[in-house]
Amino acid sequence: MPRYRIQRPSHEPRIEMTPLLDVIFLLLTFFIFALVLMVRAHWIPVTLAKSDAGVTTGRTTNIVDITLDAQGKLYINREPITEQQLRARIIEIAKQPDKPNVYLALDQNGTVDRAPIYDRVLEMILAAGIDQLNLIRQPDAE
Repeated sequence: MPRYRIQRPSHEPRIEMTPLLDVIFLLLTFFIFALVLMVRAHWIPVTLAKSDAGVTTGRTTNIVDITLDAQGKLYINREPITEQQLRARIIEIAKQPDKPNVYLALDQNGTVDRAPIYDRVLEMILAAGIDQLNLIRQPDAE
């Protein structure tokens, strides 16, 4: 049986860096744009209740964050607010030509009975004619 010599190329194989750099810059550009276009919600730190019946909303630019903490205090966009001030602010928000999405977060661990406050806040939002109401909860990990 005849033996054949394997011809090896005279030059060493090399790794092309140009396609690798293209991919790296493409990923860098993607993450920069993703960071710039991210929705920034200004929540106070609360422990959210878990929910298994929810959906993730799409990106929006006009949002209002309302938070009810464990002590029954209300916040709008991280600023403390009373119920009377909140009522006036919700009416003002409802008069805007492009209705904002309202996100309502409730601390899971309450030290006082917050159900009446929560009920009044929901009533204020619905009475003002704001139909884009989202309840914020943690997804239930199953």
